[in-house]
Amino acid sequence: AANLIREACAEHNDVTVFTGGPLHNLGDELEMGASVSRWVAQGGFCGEGVVPDGAPMPSKFEGRTHVSTWNFGGALAATELALRTERIGRRVLVCKNVCHRCHFNEAFDSSLRARIAEMPNSQHEVALEWALRALS
Repeated sequence: AANLIREACAEHNDVTVFTGGPLHNLGDELEMGASVSRWVAQGGFCGEGVVPDGAPMPSKFEGRTHVSTWNFGGALAATELALRTERIGRRVLVCKNVCHRCHFNEAFDSSLRARIAEMPNSQHEVALEWALRALS
């Protein structure tokens, strides 16, 4: 998988790498010298002092400032590399407590399908269709 990421990033200058688990492959790719234009990671935690007062938070996270997460903690060296390297242009971190609030349901499915219909023949359409297939 790391080779695939590296090849895609070398061939195209605007690649988004999405990670939804421990960062072994991203770390391997970065160790091989690859550069990524955008990395979207599902992982990490935003707690008290980061999340605005009144923002919904699952009860198991209320009052917490730190929570270990599997996606970042499962490959700590790779995570540290991904967070500090200059070879990633933009980082988008979707924290654990946000992910735990999201539910794929009929309303979300309909919303996603409507958004896809608004962007025919675009890279975004292709990416969202892949996401929809993965979620369905």
